[in-house]
Amino acid sequence: MKKNKFIDVYDLSPMQEGMLFHSLYEASHAYFQQITMELKGHFEVVVFENAINSIIAKYDIFRTVFLHERLSKPRQVVLAERKLKVDYKDFTDLTEVEQRKQIESFKQQDKERGFDLSKDLLMRFTVIQTQADRYFLIWSFHHILMDGWSLGIVMNELFQLYQQMIHNQSPYVGKAVSYSKYIRWLAEQDREKAHNYWKTYLKDYSEAVGIPRLTSHASGRYTLKERRFIIDAKLTKDVIELARSLHVTPNIVFQTIWGILLQKYNQTDDVVFGSVVSGRPSVIPQVEKMVGLFINTVPVRVQRKRGDTFAELATRAQEILLSSEPYSYLSLADIQSETELGHHLINHLFVFENYPIQDSLRNDAALDQYGFQVLGIEAFEQTNYDLNVTVFPGEEFLVKVTFNAEVYADQMIENVVRHLKQILSQVVCNPDLPVEQIDLLSEEEKQQLLFRFNETRMDYPREKTIHALFEEQVEKTPDQIAV
Repeated sequence: MKKNKFIDVYDLSPMQEGMLFHSLYEASHAYFQQITMELKGHFEVVVFENAINSIIAKYDIFRTVFLHERLSKPRQVVLAERKLKVDYKDFTDLTEVEQRKQIESFKQQDKERGFDLSKDLLMRFTVIQTQADRYFLIWSFHHILMDGWSLGIVMNELFQLYQQMIHNQSPYVGKAVSYSKYIRWLAEQDREKAHNYWKTYLKDYSEAVGIPRLTSHASGRYTLKERRFIIDAKLTKDVIELARSLHVTPNIVFQTIWGILLQKYNQTDDVVFGSVVSGRPSVIPQVEKMVGLFINTVPVRVQRKRGDTFAELATRAQEILLSSEPYSYLSLADIQSETELGHHLINHLFVFENYPIQDSLRNDAALDQYGFQVLGIEAFEQTNYDLNVTVFPGEEFLVKVTFNAEVYADQMIENVVRHLKQILSQVVCNPDLPVEQIDLLSEEEKQQLLFRFNETRMDYPREKTIHALFEEQVEKTPDQIAV
């Protein structure tokens, strides 16, 4: 980083502090994000570079570096100016197979390169041309800069600017509200009151829960795998209608279902898992237009009372979510400090979020508007958690499970999603079904169990629970079909 005048200095948000810690002290790709878009049409690299530099000039977070050495606490420093150079690569002379190989190789090298948070411009763009009218746009950035909501804002503005520039229109950039307003709002909050809220919320919770693991895992390695599952259009519509009828959000429907699944897996009526909140306080003017990292990880507790129906559990979850919102700014480390379990409180995340790509970039009209259209988009992201379940809304809900294959067996992930769908299909048909009567197994699976094992007898240790025996079997035969 060349000498550059700085224009502001301020603290980090709780989430930024956590990401900085993991980036500095863990040799992994945690919080490195990479979006790859396949484009059809004509793409002007120089025009795009001008557009992205206009975005960098507008939003101070893109001119920010994060310093920690010889400081009492980390600080983010906003520089007056930063310029980005879009990297262009021409692969048109290569065969399609070689192109794919070279693109994947480049993407992996880009991940390995990572970012130096203390001096780098914390995002990169690379354009790879494969045919006269085919391109791959690869956008890499560190999650410490922005959340998914912000990504949507930036992506929309970026391509609007590009459109204006290629049509020789005067680009309108506008003035942004500084991310520092949010940081300074955080500093004004009553942290003691927030500590007391979470201490009460998590009172008497003393046993961590989760999905059965490969218990022999001790390598410390992280082998990232991903599974994607579609919830069909009919079931998606049923979920939305269920949420409407219960006066809750689809997010609450899914959170409650996940809580029930954990209760069934762990044979308990009280579970806690991690969730991500938007973290945008409505008291800050134009907060919905601000770009930065506002999200925060907070615990979600799902407690079942005897006789509770799904509808009752979901309605209560909505009420609790609303009561938690005023205190959702407190760092997860601070929240965990109020519990018996400490940093063992949460071992995975369940997230409901909107996908940022605008539909207008995908349709045929995009060729006239932008000169290109997006044929496909994929995203790489990795957290410091071994299991992350993300639900994306749409005409069909998409459930994306990213997991550490050193910790979780593929078949276990398949089972989890199948059981998630099974619970969904039951509660949309009968939201007043008592939770105790919700079954993880479908009728077909029950019949398989009956006929396959009807004449089979086997001794098993009476002192062990079915859950414990199940975990042992997963460890012995992780890739075997469970039912």
